[in-house]
Order: sequence, then C-alpha cells, then structure tokens
Amino acid sequence: MNTPSTVTTVTEAPVQGGTENTDAEPNQQQSTAEVSAASRDGFDRIVASLPAGVGVAVAPVGGSQITLVGGDLNPNVAWSTIKVPLALAARRESSGVDDAVERALTVSDNTAAEVLWAALGGGGQASAAVESVLTEAGDFETTVPSEHRRPGFSIFGQTEWSLEAQAAFGAGLACLTDGSAVLGPMTRVDPAQSWGLGRIPGAAFKGGWGPTADGGGYLVRQFGIVPTPQGRLAVAVAAYGRTRDDGAALLSRTAESVSAELGALSAGECS
Repeated sequence: MNTPSTVTTVTEAPVQGGTENTDAEPNQQQSTAEVSAASRDGFDRIVASLPAGVGVAVAPVGGSQITLVGGDLNPNVAWSTIKVPLALAARRESSGVDDAVERALTVSDNTAAEVLWAALGGGGQASAAVESVLTEAGDFETTVPSEHRRPGFSIFGQTEWSLEAQAAFGAGLACLTDGSAVLGPMTRVDPAQSWGLGRIPGAAFKGGWGPTADGGGYLVRQFGIVPTPQGRLAVAVAAYGRTRDDGAALLSRTAESVSAELGALSAGECS
C-alpha cells in the first residue's frame, strides 16, 4: 500500500466565498494566512505524533478562514463521509427523507444513502446538488461523480475528497442555516462506529471506510466538528490500515493527539 510523503501546510480556506491558495512544497509551511504560534505549535505536535499512513486537517469554525494540514496526504475517495453533504442536499429537495438521513448518518446505512441519491434524481442531477452543498459550505474544489467509477461501490462514495477540502467544508457546514439537519444525526452515531473523533466529547462526526483499489488494505476516514475552549473546530482525518479495524484504531490514536491540543488550536464560532 502506497503512502505519500509527510507535509505540513497552512492555507487560506474560506468558509464562504473567495478562493483557496494551496500551493506548498513538502515539509514547508506557507505564510499565506495568519496563524498563532500556539496553534501552529500545537498542530505540529499532532503531526509529529502521527503514525505512517495517517493525515489530518483542521479548520476553525467562523471567520478565521485558516486550514492546517499535515501528515501523509493525498486526494482519495470519500467513502461514506460524502453522505453528509448528500443528506443535506436530499433533505433540501424533499422533507420525506428524514428517516433515510438519520440511518445514513448514524449507522452509515448504504441503502438509505442510495434513497437520498435517488431523491435528488440520480446521475448528473444528484451530483450537481451535492456539489452545490459542498460549494456553499466552502469546498470549491471537490467534484462528485455522476457515473460508477468502481464496480460494486456507490457512485457518490468514490468522490475524491481531500482532507483539506473536507475540513473547510466542515467549518462551513457548521455555519449553514440548515446545517443542524445533518449535524444533529452526526452527534448520534452508533457506538459501534464511534471510534476516532467519536472519542472526543461533544463531537459531531461521520466516518467512512473501504478497501484500497490495489487490495492492499483499507482507507478509513472521518470528519467532524469538535468543541474546544476557544470555540468549535472542524477536523478531517484519514488512515491506511491492513483492515478497517486497524485504520479505526489509528484514527482513535490521532483523535487522542488532537484532543490533547484542543486548548492550543485556533477555533471559533459563526458570525
């Protein structure tokens, strides 16, 4: 299983509106955004603690518009984490999908997620609707496929979603007027799936996992919004493991590192 090289970057990631500046050389930090020394140091400690094959991105809720990104990173498939913008898009389209939203987000029910995709019209119509939610929340780079990319898996689950873009989306989601429609269920995740960010009290989160294309292991990822002494923080994490349980254990270790630095990391609230 291939894992990319470690990078730590600081990038501007607008919650709503604007454009991102994501150019960075590996193992360097950008100066395109203001970030406190305490927050930078805290994040560097998180990155230094990461095992191989693990990446993390954090972004403050509200107006700070800064994303910190580090670890082993590459764009990879969203798996079930994409069910969050899918659920919000479907709920906007139809008030009759609340049960499917609950099941898709609390127990990651794939049949329920397909119901949500169908409620949006499927194909290009559904893809555009989910992308609209992503953009509204501050993710201007992610595109959602409209056709199957990998046999045996959902169309939407194969969306390429970077950790940086996912953290930016999470920070913006917290400020959408109807964001509570999905954030509520994200606080009621089934205990069997409450590893990783689920270990942080008060977190709203969603996980996803699936086998790598080469069959060499599993990609396991999560994103969510966690409370801190300074406000709320969006966090996106991903890990490669030999099995799903191995990846989940790595994310739990990473969540412990994030939790230990919550007092240092910049966070905020919606204006």
